[in-house]
Formats: sequence, structure tokens, C-alpha cells
Amino acid sequence: MATEDDGGRRAEVRAVKEAVEDELLARPGVVGVDIGEKVTKGEDTGELGIIVYVTEKKPEEELAADDVIPVEFRGVKTDVRELTVELQ
Repeated sequence: MATEDDGGRRAEVRAVKEAVEDELLARPGVVGVDIGEKVTKGEDTGELGIIVYVTEKKPEEELAADDVIPVEFRGVKTDVRELTVELQ
């Protein structure tokens, strides 16, 4: 459960997410953008952030500079997560 999940912080994160969502979705491998709790080393941080879903996480050195997801946008941290879609 996010500890920063007050209405003001969520509204701030939502505004930044909406401002950068199209830019993120235009990057190769990005399949979704959402708001959620940032996870670091498998642990919830309690901090709301912009979750960027990709088809495959890759080391930064394998990506073009323009394809790297910034660690934050306007003070809102990002969390890149691999998303595997399974057809039912």
C-alpha cells in the first residue's frame, strides 16, 4: 500500500504521466504506462510513480540513448517493468 497515496500526490503524478505518456509509448518496446507504487529490488517503496511496461527489459547499454526511460520526469520517479501477455 502506497504511503504517499494522498489525493494531492496522486493528482501530481497523474498530470506528469498524462504529459509524457505519448512520448513513452512511442519508444520501442513500450506497451503501457500507468501510475503505481514503485518497486525496487522486489520491495514496494511506498512511493507513487509512473510505471512503464515494456515487452523486454534490456540493459541500458543495449539501448539507443533516446530509448532509455529516464529515472524520473518532473520529480516523479519511473519504474520499468516487463509485461508478458499471455493469450487465453
